[in-house]
Amino acid sequence: MAQPNKSMSYGEADRFGKFIITGTDAKRKEVLDRSFGKRAFICDYLENNYQSHVEVVKTKQRDIKLVNYHAEDLMNLIEASEIPISRKGRRYIEDNTNFNGTINRELFCIAIELYGDISKLREYCKTKST
Repeated sequence: MAQPNKSMSYGEADRFGKFIITGTDAKRKEVLDRSFGKRAFICDYLENNYQSHVEVVKTKQRDIKLVNYHAEDLMNLIEASEIPISRKGRRYIEDNTNFNGTINRELFCIAIELYGDISKLREYCKTKST
């Protein structure tokens, strides 16, 4: 049985059920948490302000729920909130837009995370809510 103070690899639990994360794994988890926080914020904002199209894709193991938004609406959001997003980010959004003019929520969030400035979107949301 593992000791609570023994160093373990990422994802292993001690006998109390707590995760022990050390070294580079702790750094990786910190980056993942930060990234997920940004993505969760964008997803919540989209959920509350835009009409989504949910598509369920059936696979052998499970059904996957895809949430899509109109790419034009999201590009308007980028313009209105003045999110600085690079040409590379705009290209990423264009490349991942479906033939029916929608883009998957996760892909849009990734584009903003990688090529945009989330703080501008946060400021825009604060001013819009007041």
